[in-house]
Amino acid sequence: MLPSLAQLLPQQPLQPPQGQPDPVQQLLAQLHDPALPDAIGLWPLAIGWWLALFIGVTAITILVIKTVQHKKRSLYRKLALAELNNIQHNEPAHKQIFAINSLLKRAFFSAYPSLRNEMGGTYGEHWKALLFNTCALHKLTIEEQGALIHITGEAKYQPGTTIELSRVIKASRFWIKHHKTYSTAQLKPITERCLPGAV
Repeated sequence: MLPSLAQLLPQQPLQPPQGQPDPVQQLLAQLHDPALPDAIGLWPLAIGWWLALFIGVTAITILVIKTVQHKKRSLYRKLALAELNNIQHNEPAHKQIFAINSLLKRAFFSAYPSLRNEMGGTYGEHWKALLFNTCALHKLTIEEQGALIHITGEAKYQPGTTIELSRVIKASRFWIKHHKTYSTAQLKPITERCLPGAV
């Protein structure tokens, strides 16, 4: 019968001869901790960070420019609303209608300066049509729309005409706040509808 493997192997681990260093310990002593790379610094920035920085700065710049442009374009609205408030509280009642109509014209030509030369003298039906075609005045009550129609036409000059000033002021305030802004090209069909032959 053959001896088993367990019988052939020595029961005790092999010991180096007396007086000689253990070769395993010698090998372990030669091992060192692995060299770690330096920590990754923030500078110089990688290309991805430069790209993100460029996009962020560009977006902020565009946002600031658009905000400033919008405020400049809307400044006339603030001024017109302040003047309307002044007319309401400081003008005598018989002058308010004329002052409001004049204010609406100034606000209109501030909103659409390209129309100033060709339509500065517009009044009556054409003036009313311009106001109604540049703002959703149908959202107002019939009475408020009627008050605005009265001040844009000849009725304000008729003796005995009574116009409810609070409705005129409300309709005027609505137009100043909510009229749409159009480019010159977008205004062309509107002006052709409102004043045929003017453009």
